[in-house]
Amino acid sequence: MFFWLTVFIAGAVIIWVKYGDIILTTLSKPNKKKYKKVTSDRIKILVPSSYILSSNVYLIENGRNSIIVDTGSKYIYKELIDNLQKLTNPRHIVLIVLTHSHFDHTGCVHRLKQLCTKAKVVIHEDEKMCLHDGNCNIPRSSKYLVDVASRIGQILTYVPILKHYSTYEGIEADITVTDGMSLTSYGYSNTSYILHTPGHTSGSISVILDNNIALIGDLVGNGSVHNMYADDPETMSRSIKKLLDIGIETFYGGHGPPFTRVDVLRAYEEHIEN
Repeated sequence: MFFWLTVFIAGAVIIWVKYGDIILTTLSKPNKKKYKKVTSDRIKILVPSSYILSSNVYLIENGRNSIIVDTGSKYIYKELIDNLQKLTNPRHIVLIVLTHSHFDHTGCVHRLKQLCTKAKVVIHEDEKMCLHDGNCNIPRSSKYLVDVASRIGQILTYVPILKHYSTYEGIEADITVTDGMSLTSYGYSNTSYILHTPGHTSGSISVILDNNIALIGDLVGNGSVHNMYADDPETMSRSIKKLLDIGIETFYGGHGPPFTRVDVLRAYEEHIEN
């Protein structure tokens, strides 16, 4: 029994070393089937999120002052660049905003910055070292079994063979924010800004447009107001309440299609009641 188990593990390792990039590139392909129509002409999804391994990548179109929010995993780079060049001149990108430093949101940032030569990379102060190192801890979960899987996943990232797949090429942030940052100097209204919305991670941020639209990273999860992965679930709840109090009507999350205010408010109230 032990012999065959050893053979199986050795075979799996050999296959992973030889074909790991191909496997992950396939798993990172976008899930386009369940996407609702994007409700704002200004916001385009450059690459929809995959089933498990890559985030949505958003383009906020504003002429020569356009913004990219998150960059997906490193396995979607070709599709990302192809789609970006179809929609705009990369030199018109002035900011690349990273909602947080997890690999599925930041994997293409280094190469994207080289293409978008005028763009400045923005991240929260708490996340800048993870971005520099190209690595960040997998968040905890309020669900026991999910949390166990998260801890196992974190241990596996220290295995040299596997570490390659959960890390990315690090980069220095051009701008770090703490509480927030106005976007008026980039040609946006005085009700458009970057806001600190911690919970999923301590340095999670959101991009607010006209106090009506929010691009929120992993503050809201797939189909639920509460992402199963959160460093601090209660802080996450307060951040969601903050956005509801501002009057946000449409929530663009890191994974899956947009949420309406009704979606988020209903789920938030159910969470509070429980």
